[in-house]
Amino acid sequence: MANQANDPGTGTFSSSGRMVNKDGTFNVKHIGSLKPLNDVYHYLVNIRWPKFLVLVFLTYSTLNTIFAFIYLACGVENFNGIVKTNFVSDFLNCFFFSAQSLTTVGYGNISPNSHLTQLIASFEALMGVMSFALITGLFYGRFSKPVARVIFSNVALIAPFKEGKAIMFRLANKRKNVLIDGKVNVLFSKMITRNGNERMRTYFEMPLQFDDIDVLPLSWTLVHPIDEKSPFWNISLEELKHDEGEIFIQFKAFDDTFHQVVASNYSYTVDEIVENAKFEKTFYPENGKIVLDLNNISNHSKLPS
Repeated sequence: MANQANDPGTGTFSSSGRMVNKDGTFNVKHIGSLKPLNDVYHYLVNIRWPKFLVLVFLTYSTLNTIFAFIYLACGVENFNGIVKTNFVSDFLNCFFFSAQSLTTVGYGNISPNSHLTQLIASFEALMGVMSFALITGLFYGRFSKPVARVIFSNVALIAPFKEGKAIMFRLANKRKNVLIDGKVNVLFSKMITRNGNERMRTYFEMPLQFDDIDVLPLSWTLVHPIDEKSPFWNISLEELKHDEGEIFIQFKAFDDTFHQVVASNYSYTVDEIVENAKFEKTFYPENGKIVLDLNNISNHSKLPS
């Protein structure tokens, strides 16, 4: 009989949908948590790169636009190098002067000639120095943040193993560096009915043939033998699908580049388990080296019935 495991933190209530999204994040919607403005650094460090770069560009453009209107309000006659013509031309001249002041480039073809505009330009230069220092810090924080680039096979397989069968799935490091002291913990979750109609999520241990590895230079196939201790013993995938079964995987290892422990989560729903199949090889020898083809990590073939 499978050993029941403790709740890993995802709860025991009935829910539709998977516990872990395909990108490794938990399928949880937060209400009442900190807003981005209350935790700006954490928000800016963790958002995706396209969104971060768009925010940087919008902030830069907005600051220059605000100061351009301030300079226009002061009057373009308070600047050397600007000849008053029309609104659009005057605004563009003020905008580009603002960009030069904010970045402290200062080409010199336009310069303030009054105390007021000089004071505003000095304040803008101070804002520019502070803003770019903050942006540089955010770039460093984003680049230096330890993130695991571990990929998993798209499917888990039920394949022949010794005298019986086993659940198998694969993972590999997408980077070229080496992960050390890798450790995997696997649980199986399903809904059970208690007290007649109460649906609760329960967790069961999925012991692996090997759950740790010294180094991870190649792909790693994890094997869970289906025996009396397995939650897959004497039960069909259709039954497990009805019970919203899901395999939950937690992987962690020491990254020799970051010199920190990195972690990654993944899960397989019952729909992503393929019966009677085997994985194809992901690495092969070539000219005295071992070639690892990560494009093949999910490749598998069906076995004769």
